[in-house]
Amino acid sequence: VLLLQSGNGNTGGGDVSISAGGGDSTSAQGGDVTVSSGSSTNDSSGSINISSSIAGTNGESGGISVVTGDSASVGNTGSVAIETGDSSSGSAGDISLSVGSGELVGGSASFTAGSSSASDGGVLLLQSGNGNTGGGDVSISAGGGDSTSAQGGDVTVSSGSSTNDSSG
Repeated sequence: VLLLQSGNGNTGGGDVSISAGGGDSTSAQGGDVTVSSGSSTNDSSGSINISSSIAGTNGESGGISVVTGDSASVGNTGSVAIETGDSSSGSAGDISLSVGSGELVGGSASFTAGSSSASDGGVLLLQSGNGNTGGGDVSISAGGGDSTSAQGGDVTVSSGSSTNDSSG
């Protein structure tokens, strides 16, 4: 077991920071940070778990942020890829993105494509998979109202507007 842990403190726990080295010359690339689980010859590979801890009575649980760096010049920013692996004889793994419930208000989920000041905005694509016995379904539904006087949610689909040309 390899354990990397900071200390406890009366006024706050210690932070843990892992960072790669920077490239000092104009053409030197910064170092990568790689986190990978162990492989197995005949059994399952290890899992990677990233989670914030439970909050105390008066606090909020910590957030998790996955962000690529900005690009200062003509270069592109990095991409974020979340994908499961292929399976040669079994089923491919699922990806589940879910927002927590709350006594006051449930959390929101937002998927937004990027804007551009010089060209087209980014594309937002929601597509199910192809299948040998049938294609996958796409289901979009609003939430229901749980009490006798609560209205169900709306589903709104609208095209983009334009200042000087036709709307979408």
